[in-house]
Amino acid sequence: PGAPDADPRPPEPDWPAFAAAFGDHIPKFAPAALPELTAEALRTTLQGMRGASAPGADGWWVRELANLEDPHLEELAHLLRQVELSGQWPEQLLPGLITLVPK
Repeated sequence: PGAPDADPRPPEPDWPAFAAAFGDHIPKFAPAALPELTAEALRTTLQGMRGASAPGADGWWVRELANLEDPHLEELAHLLRQVELSGQWPEQLLPGLITLVPK
């Protein structure tokens, strides 16, 4: 038996060592050039979704989002553009809840 304080988890992967050993086999991709997210694009996406589906992790139903006025959808699009540019979600939106639903 090992020491009682020993961490049973394997060590964290070493990305630089992995990339040095296998980098030739890792595909190189250019960053995706996405069109700017707009209220119109959000509305189009929402119209193509089922309104009766369960709410998202944020508690919003599709039909609620689809009923937002354009100025509110534009604010949502602005928030999502900021997330895309920064790569970070606002701290208030990070907690999540997972519920297992028997089928």
